[in-house]
Amino acid sequence: MSESKIIRVAALVLSDSEGRVLTVRKQGTSRFMQPGGKPEPGENPAETALREVHEEVGLQLQPEQLIPMGEFSAPAANEPDHTVVCHNFRVTFDAVADDLLGQLRPAAEIAEIRWIPLEQLRPAEDVAPLLSEQVAPWLRAERSRAARQQLLGQLGAQLPVVAAPMAGGPSTPELVIAAAQAGALGFLAAGYRSPEQLAQQIQAVRQQTSLFGVNLFAPHPVPVDREEFTSYAEQLTDWAQRYESLTGTEEDDQVKLPEPREDDDAWAAKVQLLVENPPPVVSFTFGLAPAQDIRRLQQAGALTVQTVTSVDEALAATEAGVDGLIVQSHEAGGHSGTWSPQEWSPQMPSTQPGLFQLLSQVRAATDLPLWGAGGIGTAEQVKDLLHTGAEAAVVGTVLLRSDESGTQPAHQQALTQLHRETVVTTAFSGRPARALVNDFTERFTASAPLGFPAVHYLTSPMRQAAAAAGDPEGLNLWAGTGWRHARPGPAAEILRDLSGQLSL
Repeated sequence: MSESKIIRVAALVLSDSEGRVLTVRKQGTSRFMQPGGKPEPGENPAETALREVHEEVGLQLQPEQLIPMGEFSAPAANEPDHTVVCHNFRVTFDAVADDLLGQLRPAAEIAEIRWIPLEQLRPAEDVAPLLSEQVAPWLRAERSRAARQQLLGQLGAQLPVVAAPMAGGPSTPELVIAAAQAGALGFLAAGYRSPEQLAQQIQAVRQQTSLFGVNLFAPHPVPVDREEFTSYAEQLTDWAQRYESLTGTEEDDQVKLPEPREDDDAWAAKVQLLVENPPPVVSFTFGLAPAQDIRRLQQAGALTVQTVTSVDEALAATEAGVDGLIVQSHEAGGHSGTWSPQEWSPQMPSTQPGLFQLLSQVRAATDLPLWGAGGIGTAEQVKDLLHTGAEAAVVGTVLLRSDESGTQPAHQQALTQLHRETVVTTAFSGRPARALVNDFTERFTASAPLGFPAVHYLTSPMRQAAAAAGDPEGLNLWAGTGWRHARPGPAAEILRDLSGQLSL
């Protein structure tokens, strides 16, 4: 058996003085497990066991407390040239079970604790197949490390996290620069900006760093039905009047609702700008970028990354020749990058796969480098995402309260109100987007038509008035499912914390 093909993992049993074994159930899971039993491959199994038990339940153990209990091996699942060798350890405490509970992390992270008799532990022959299955994602992540160097590594990134493009204000040049200073890639959001404004932002970032990207809305408009648009505009009239009373607006300055407006966000002009002044990487969302524009940008020296929300989209993007994929799940905050918004319904989020399942499906369909996006807010999630086959985690909501973000103050304040929930709505823009529930989403989600960017332009004056009035109930409070992890502070610090000990 070749040493280079051995994957070493550790299993740790914690028992009290009466011979009972500690098992825990973490929040969001149904299965009890032994702390330190999660296989994290490493050359020093003892150190791995100590680190895992500290990360999982907060116990700080010393190497001399570990008692070796032998080892067993099993072929790695679907990897006939690799063998998993599990090194077993035991730690026996002098105290009884109840005296040990105070040493564990707060119950906010541990849903339930059980102490079971030692004889109820699964025998090694039952555990071996489970271990061989659980190390498979780690093997995939290791195999993709070279590809990661070819994409993020080419860009000069050092951390496996990416600051997502957030159009409408949050993604400032300062946020992108802060990400670069941390060793992470950050994106400018070209959406809703004129080519001239985008050029100014690129210049501001380029003066400080060469590590950045630019995101474009692909030309994929969703035409609005004129009758539905008119009906929705009439419904919004009463809502618009609330800002006249809040701000004391004179009649000539009242919030006016515009006529339907359809455009492609100046796609051709922005592509031309980026061809003439190429950033290191360009990403696309809302639809597949035209193949000729992908080639033009690549020939100018930019890498290209396409946002996808399904296996079919991933296959089409791979065929189009992009350099990588951003796999976005329904948990993501703000707009869904779906190419088929007309197929959206309020019931869809509950039937769609979560990020980890979607990433696994896309990983099985393409060899392109993958970045995962959707609800990521902790270092543990980032680590698990990489083990599922992603090369990076794309995060946005968790940065909305950072020092460098351009998020509206009322939006930031709403992110501190932990009683709120999120909803996928078309009420603000005519395109599905996840936001915190507020008065606007409660009142208009059911009646809002599809139609982007027409509905976006329709509601824009009211959203601007709500921001000016400091009223979160009328704002598009974009937020992913991990929004409760958003916190104030330097963006560089937040990104480093998300990366944990991981690097490219």
